[in-house]
Amino acid sequence: MIDVSIIIPVYGVEKYIRRCLESVISQECDSVQIECIIVDDCSPDGSLSIIEQMQLGYQGLIEFQIVKHQCNRGLSAARNTGLKAAKGDNILFLDSDDYLLPHAIECLVDSKRNNPEADVVMGNMFNSYQGKAAIPEGGKEVLLKGREKISRGLSIITAWNKLVNRQFLLDNDLFFIEGIMFEDIPWTYDLLSHVDSLLILPTITYYYEYNETSIMNTIQDRPDQAAKSWAKIVRHYLDHPYPSLYVEQRQFVLGFLLNAIDICNKCTICEDTHRFVSDVKKQMLSSTLKDGRIMMGLYMYLILDLFHGVFQFRFFRTHYDKINSIVTQFFRLTSVFHK
Repeated sequence: MIDVSIIIPVYGVEKYIRRCLESVISQECDSVQIECIIVDDCSPDGSLSIIEQMQLGYQGLIEFQIVKHQCNRGLSAARNTGLKAAKGDNILFLDSDDYLLPHAIECLVDSKRNNPEADVVMGNMFNSYQGKAAIPEGGKEVLLKGREKISRGLSIITAWNKLVNRQFLLDNDLFFIEGIMFEDIPWTYDLLSHVDSLLILPTITYYYEYNETSIMNTIQDRPDQAAKSWAKIVRHYLDHPYPSLYVEQRQFVLGFLLNAIDICNKCTICEDTHRFVSDVKKQMLSSTLKDGRIMMGLYMYLILDLFHGVFQFRFFRTHYDKINSIVTQFFRLTSVFHK
């Protein structure tokens, strides 16, 4: 029986992949059976040669499997392929330019075994760019439930470093949206919207490596794709609403729509992208008003149209999350009249 399937998508990471795989090999322990599924998304560099060389020389207990795409399909598709090929009870996504801390898997699995009520176990991570951990070390485990897991769990909107039951993902069709950037965001939100509880650990289990060639750091090179991706994420939520999380969901995606509009205003964008973003904005405003959320619709109209210019100022962008949190709490209080 395999306890954990580690899924690693690979594309253009020959600089990092050896360290990533070495961190997986270091996870060997008697109490956890591990398989590692490597998805080669037609990497154009020497990543696959390094992987195959390491696999040939490895004689440990971890089961390694390489799955190859016939053509480059993107990170979402690579993760989906890995999920479909996995056999473990639990899934852990690992980006190929990052790495696991020693005994990370054992820590996550033991925490899950000691807290069987937790649907998802999320470890702490160290951000190399910021030079600090996402969660202050030395604290206690925190078990979040209900709305709290959504509001606090989204502080780290990433697919990796979360231990999740594989069958749960398959039963709820929790696959990644293909063909977009920022795919971690809708996947994480959909995941947390389906589960009942989230266990957050203070122990660092994951090292996030700042990669200047990563998707998040090359947005300016493909503004059309970035703007469309933000708008597609918004449309995904509008087409897949969670009535019990109406306020949180609308306020959550409002910032993404602002990102799309901001890119359209700052960069040279094709007419098709402008039209798509505009259509999504109209859909969000009209659907909010049709749902009887007049005050929320007015607020969105003010932010998206009349006062969108304030989004250009650093102060507003820096404090947007705090402002949005206050507004969300207000609309949550008024939502009692819509039940």
